[in-house]
Amino acid sequence: MTASRALVIATCRRRPTCRRPGNAGGALSLSSRGPFRWLPFFIPPSSESVLCFSTSTTANPNPATSNGTGTGTGTGSSSADTNALIARALYRQLLRWCKATGSDVPLGHTIPPVTLTSPRVDAAALKILASVPTNKHGEYLHDTKATSSGNNDDSGGSINSSSSSSSSTTYPYAYLHGMLPHDAVVDENMMIVPIKRACPDLSGLIRTVYRLNAPVCNPDTSTSTNISSTDDAAHILKDRISLGFETMRSLNELSSVIEQMKLSREAHSDRTGVRYYVGQVVRHKADRWRGVVAGWKRGSRGWRQQPVLGPGGGTSLTTKDYGSTRSSTGAASPEEKKKEEEEVIRYDVIIDSGDSHLLSDGGRRGSDDGESGFPFALQDELEIIEDDLLVRIRSHWVLSKFDRFDVQKGRFMPSDAVRFEYPLDGVEESEDNDAAASATALPSDEIAKDVVEGVRSFSEYILEMVPSRNGTVLWSLRQKLSAVSSGTLHDPEEVASLVANAGMSMQQLATMQLRSLLDIILEVSEMTWQRRNAMKEREKIRFPLGTIVRHKKYGFRGVVVAWDSKPAVDVSRWDGLQDVENPQEKPFYHVIPDVNDCVRAFGAERHFRYVVDDNLEPCPKNQSVIDVPYLDTEEWVLNPTEWNYSPPDVLKFKYAESLGEDEDMIVNAILFVKRESAKLHLASRDGGLERTDPLFAMANALSLDNILKLLHDTDNLNDAASIEEWCKEVWKAHADEDVRRRLDDGLADLLRDNKDRALARFSELVQDEPAYAEAYNKKSTCHYMLGQMNASLEAARAALHLAPTNFQALSGLGLVQYETRRYQLAAETFRRSLQLDPWGPISSRLSVCIDLLEAVDIANSDDTNEETEEEDI
Repeated sequence: MTASRALVIATCRRRPTCRRPGNAGGALSLSSRGPFRWLPFFIPPSSESVLCFSTSTTANPNPATSNGTGTGTGTGSSSADTNALIARALYRQLLRWCKATGSDVPLGHTIPPVTLTSPRVDAAALKILASVPTNKHGEYLHDTKATSSGNNDDSGGSINSSSSSSSSTTYPYAYLHGMLPHDAVVDENMMIVPIKRACPDLSGLIRTVYRLNAPVCNPDTSTSTNISSTDDAAHILKDRISLGFETMRSLNELSSVIEQMKLSREAHSDRTGVRYYVGQVVRHKADRWRGVVAGWKRGSRGWRQQPVLGPGGGTSLTTKDYGSTRSSTGAASPEEKKKEEEEVIRYDVIIDSGDSHLLSDGGRRGSDDGESGFPFALQDELEIIEDDLLVRIRSHWVLSKFDRFDVQKGRFMPSDAVRFEYPLDGVEESEDNDAAASATALPSDEIAKDVVEGVRSFSEYILEMVPSRNGTVLWSLRQKLSAVSSGTLHDPEEVASLVANAGMSMQQLATMQLRSLLDIILEVSEMTWQRRNAMKEREKIRFPLGTIVRHKKYGFRGVVVAWDSKPAVDVSRWDGLQDVENPQEKPFYHVIPDVNDCVRAFGAERHFRYVVDDNLEPCPKNQSVIDVPYLDTEEWVLNPTEWNYSPPDVLKFKYAESLGEDEDMIVNAILFVKRESAKLHLASRDGGLERTDPLFAMANALSLDNILKLLHDTDNLNDAASIEEWCKEVWKAHADEDVRRRLDDGLADLLRDNKDRALARFSELVQDEPAYAEAYNKKSTCHYMLGQMNASLEAARAALHLAPTNFQALSGLGLVQYETRRYQLAAETFRRSLQLDPWGPISSRLSVCIDLLEAVDIANSDDTNEETEEEDI
């Protein structure tokens, strides 16, 4: 090795490029089966290279002293040379793959965001990268502009800067930061990089990680940041090299997928004869199911004429088409042959989950010929849906093909991958019209900004009132509140930037924040409800959380991690309870058992056991050393003196166990959060707060009217479900905490399928609180589940009289009318509900009602009582 290798002129390029031998960048790994999976992305660093950030620092010409330790031998030099060659080869090949793939092929559906941590990315370099000052748009906050000569160089050269010494370290890292996608997240411990295109996203990540993993020479201290331990460095080096090769193998596998995408794009570049576009909502003319077009292909009509074979290979009598004009020998007539050879368009359709029962022919799925696996239909079997209330298809498969539902166009917008494969779908309108539609603000845009501000303000208000205690329930609660508060954007310009750069609508941003706050409120509500019940029942409990117990009959030992005062499931037929008297009224314990004991008792491991109180006994201390790998020992701490486990504070709170000297403070703080949340919900529904009240502005921003408008313009099913849950909490809110607890008790009975007991609770509640609309709504639900339609109808009408915008109560009323064959009234009630909640599940019932009313003239068959009933509603 000579000193000349410290600076190499790459003569193989079109123009000479100065570079130093660098290390390799990052590597990805993709599974060859199913959805692609990423492994950490990196390539081994060159042990002979030094990445310098100061013009006064030069590469060490002696490779033996440039290996990060300052010492070396001939053998080490040879190994370094080999690693350097491997690193550069992998680096160049990765970049060549990115260049060959180009920037037009979308990869986001195939490659999830890449997460990188130390040591796969140099820890010191990552820390510096995270400290690079940037503005809210991700731009470097330094006057000096980037002047790198190697940003398009496949040689892996290091970054040089001519900036002053004060910025000599920060400047090149700012350049590296600029290589990453704008929505990449970089902190001191990790970097998360979404990959949407091979260029510049994947290539930028490769270049960045390549340079970060180079041993960095600090110009101020002249000390290298690479790993000091030779053994550790060798291990990491070996790991990085192996993953580098695995990356190339994965990219080669991905190449075949990309090639198929390009072939599909070519096949779908001609829309001659194709009537429907990907993303349009259609209905099957005969079967009447609704769905969204997920793809199309050309073919002949004959592919559908494959016979169904019975046992032994003969044609099944139960599936034979006796109306066919074919002869008994199965030969097709000339007319049939001509018809079979006709070209047809076949559409893959994602069907509404509420309409899936309408599928005929076993669903006719495309998996028979290697296609999507979605149900399909021919072009002449489909029709466009004109009714705006029937076009929002409810299916979680929709998100696998589409980004969102366009409220203004009334259709689903394909993802990048789908748009790539169907380049002409979606351009049936002029680009000017599309641009104008995109620029048109939705009515809920300003409302969404108010919701974002309301969530932020309430989170900050609660955060100020909750005391800080590390390691307690309050610490966890404050962490979550702080995340919600800090994740909310104040500056309207910043909100616009996020929406524009991340492709997130204002409605999605508001819903994300609303969901985060709702999760905290629901957690607090569940904790307080369970603690109240535990305080009532804890005298019956013999074994507190963490107790090591032994089963009397089967002999296995285990740790109690939860308990129920009564069994949560029907245990009347369990074999182990035949000798237990009235087990339905006795406590049951969730026990994490010893692994070896389970193998002896049951022949295999068991994650947990659900055991009645009568079958348990305390485990003797001399037998309390147990093996419980399924117990999270980071949260459950073993007490070696008492031989029991101490549960986490959250479970202590739920099960009313001692929280130590801070117990009163913790309980009061949690109850404060619950009361203020209920006050916010109540005020957002009914108003009534004074302007001086700290919740006044928040309640106005999160008013029920605002939330319903936000729900109307929501562009996907998941966001709609989150807003629906928020509305449910608003309707459940009551000024009296005891009344709300009684409602929750009734809901718990209903979830346990104890409908009679739940109905009794709700009936008593509406007598005591005749103005509580949600109690009537739940009472109506119980009557409906018990088949008591008249009583359900009366309770639903009472709920809607008190809360006219309760779309749940409207849906319930429509279901009663549907079940009693009052289809005209049912259709009108369903429409009212869907106008409030367009993503409601009763759209499938509305579709059926419309078909029934069109098929049979029953509009005038409703008696005069129904007309009177409609006026009452």
